[in-house]
Amino acid sequence: MNMQPGTPRRPGDVRRPQGPDADDLSVTTGPIGARETSGVQVRLGAAGGSRARARAERRMRMERRNRSRVRGALIVTATAVGVAAMLVGGVLVISGYGDKGQGGGAAQPPAEAEGPAPRSGQAVAISTAEGAQYRVAAVTGGVSAGGDTTVQSSPLPSGSAVAYIDYVLSNPGDQKVLLDPPGDVFVKRSLVAPAARSRCMWQAGVPEDMCTPPTQSEVLRRVSGGRLEAGDGGDRYMPPNSSYLIRAVVEVPVDRRLRRTDLRLYIWQKRFVSGQYAQPAPFPG
Repeated sequence: MNMQPGTPRRPGDVRRPQGPDADDLSVTTGPIGARETSGVQVRLGAAGGSRARARAERRMRMERRNRSRVRGALIVTATAVGVAAMLVGGVLVISGYGDKGQGGGAAQPPAEAEGPAPRSGQAVAISTAEGAQYRVAAVTGGVSAGGDTTVQSSPLPSGSAVAYIDYVLSNPGDQKVLLDPPGDVFVKRSLVAPAARSRCMWQAGVPEDMCTPPTQSEVLRRVSGGRLEAGDGGDRYMPPNSSYLIRAVVEVPVDRRLRRTDLRLYIWQKRFVSGQYAQPAPFPG
């Protein structure tokens, strides 16, 4: 419907442009065209619709950027926390297990950090049928009231602790040998948690009131010589003339009143001992 100039407009009338393109514009309910609002048809121009879409797209881009920033911040934070935890763990391993009084310097992985030889008892020389030679020298022993997270997966019973012995394991030969800690911890049976005594075994050559529970060994640090060499299947080898401080940790709870005099280090496995009796490695006097 064409309206003449000066003709009053009635509600609901929409002014259409004149000319050849007049029939191209239709009334729609989309963003471009006419939208019905309270009974009055309002025409949105193409420019206005484009600006609205542009604003919406900018908002979406800003939201995506904000989400990306948040994710990035979370990733950076988690990474920093993980690295800090690993560094703290490394410091604890070295300062807690190594010689007291040593400090300074950045934390290094176990078996990579080197320190002076600790005071130890008389070394025991052993060998295997394959020709590998080792020397074992006990350093000290005791209990860790806080437990050892590498051994204990649950809180210790009240009044209990984790027993350990530290010793120096050396390769005195001119060939590399398999890192196979030979020392085992023996404790007084009466000090082992009652529920775990069935797992504590006596061996010939050891006092009858002592037994060896399941034991786990780990390298605390390097004492001398080269670093451990990687082998097949996760094996590690001690290079010639190298020494390492080893910790043998008992895997069952013991009475926290246990003292070093209640502990002894023995080599009893047939791989290392040709006779039928376990061989002791004494603590320093």
